[in-house]
Amino acid sequence: MQPDPIVEEVRKARDAYAQRFNYDLDAICRDLQKKQALSDKKVVSSPPKRPKKMIVSPISWVGLRHETTKP
Repeated sequence: MQPDPIVEEVRKARDAYAQRFNYDLDAICRDLQKKQALSDKKVVSSPPKRPKKMIVSPISWVGLRHETTKP
């Protein structure tokens, strides 16, 4: 599979950004939070999506019998 140039560009930008903070996740988060606070864009929080309950039917045992005695 050939490398995707867009993916490579994004990875390069991400690495350059992380390198500015010596790959320190706490420092990166602080910077992002600061940028968010200074932004005039509205931040929207959504509640987490819960998975739908699945109804699982029991396994059909028809044809899976193992007879140990012969009639």
